[in-house]
Amino acid sequence: MNFPKSLVSNGASPQERKARSDALSILAAVVQAAEPGAAVRKAVEARGGKIRVSGGALEISKFRAIKLLAFGKAAEPMASALVEIVEIDEGLVITNAPTRHEFPIPHSEIRNLQSTIYILQSSHPVPDESSVRAGEEAMALVRRCKKDDLLFVLISGGGSAMLEAPAVPLANLKATTRLLLASGCGIKEMNAVRKHLSKIKGGGLAAAAAARGCTVISLIISDVIGDSVDAIASGPTAPDPTTFCDAVRIAKARDVWSKLPAAVKGHLSNGAQGKIPETPKPCDKIFDNVHNFVIAGNHTACEAAAAKAKELGYSAHILTTELSGEAREAGAILAKAALKAKTRTAIICGGETTVTLRGAGKGGRNQETVLAAAPIIAGKNVVFASMGTDGIDGPTDAAGAIADGSTMRRAAKLGMAPEKFLKNNDSYNFFAPLGDLIITGPTGTNVMDILVLIRF
Repeated sequence: MNFPKSLVSNGASPQERKARSDALSILAAVVQAAEPGAAVRKAVEARGGKIRVSGGALEISKFRAIKLLAFGKAAEPMASALVEIVEIDEGLVITNAPTRHEFPIPHSEIRNLQSTIYILQSSHPVPDESSVRAGEEAMALVRRCKKDDLLFVLISGGGSAMLEAPAVPLANLKATTRLLLASGCGIKEMNAVRKHLSKIKGGGLAAAAAARGCTVISLIISDVIGDSVDAIASGPTAPDPTTFCDAVRIAKARDVWSKLPAAVKGHLSNGAQGKIPETPKPCDKIFDNVHNFVIAGNHTACEAAAAKAKELGYSAHILTTELSGEAREAGAILAKAALKAKTRTAIICGGETTVTLRGAGKGGRNQETVLAAAPIIAGKNVVFASMGTDGIDGPTDAAGAIADGSTMRRAAKLGMAPEKFLKNNDSYNFFAPLGDLIITGPTGTNVMDILVLIRF
């Protein structure tokens, strides 16, 4: 992974530049370790007439056809890896940044010369018409499945927005998504609401597959704290432990209920009153032939970060893989922890914070986390880098940002006061003039965020 040279050269001393370089090397190792194709190849093996998935085995001969549905930010590399291992008869890949529109299936000459997997581009983080089309195509693929078919479902972060079958008008769903995003709502809370506004989320896809009698194997790359399969991409193949009542409670607690479109409030209220069927729950028979496997997550990324830090000569400590809460609060707490650390220490954190929008600025949770930390580490031998492993941080082209003990001095020379930018949620426009935005472009994976603090 190539980072802008300024991310290293902005250090005020050789020691600071070395620490910056090391922090970026750790981030690069994380993205490499979280490569989706590698996770699929590690989890799936086809040998001796059997498909082995995470220790279990299925006889290939018992299936009439093997089909594939992949969606999320890692959909394309996951699908590419699977078709190298298993002969696929039909497939659909839904992603927000496809590199191609279709690709031939390896070994297709054995079964079907015309066999291809089609790729659809969809929307993220707010669903749009392309998301609905993707949902329609996905459900059509499931409806073409027969009783003796095997359906691989490859799920990764971002799938909630990319795959949609709305139970309310799309414009209302989009407005609701924006309100939830701006409220500082965590991913699990957001998905609890979205599952109850969709026909495909919260086990909806599994229900459609059960109606066809096919077997489902879901390979999942987690982008949620705790790796809860019901929360990843809103759990289309998983039982939903949340209820309509939960969705109403969350909307009210986040102070968005009064702002929701009337159709959304009506749908959720009717569901809470039992007038609309609940999403499928644990122990429902529709999940008898559904097998969900989490094959990678933030723990994978944190372990890779720690290993790289040790390789670079640091004492590495994984503080948590479940970081959450307000980004600015997390940044301040972690910065203070770094000040107490011994020299040659690397502190690793994973998770996903939130930003409650109070201003009209531009930024993302990782950028805001680092901005909140910058004044605390001013003049100290600390480097703080934070990025989204998907290469995306909020509605910006940046993945995150980096700061060190000289950041405040350089900002002052440009007349920039961090508290002003923090108050306006304008972290992007603080780090852009400094040349300290981490810009990678889409990485093809998503295992939440990685934060690296180096005490040197």
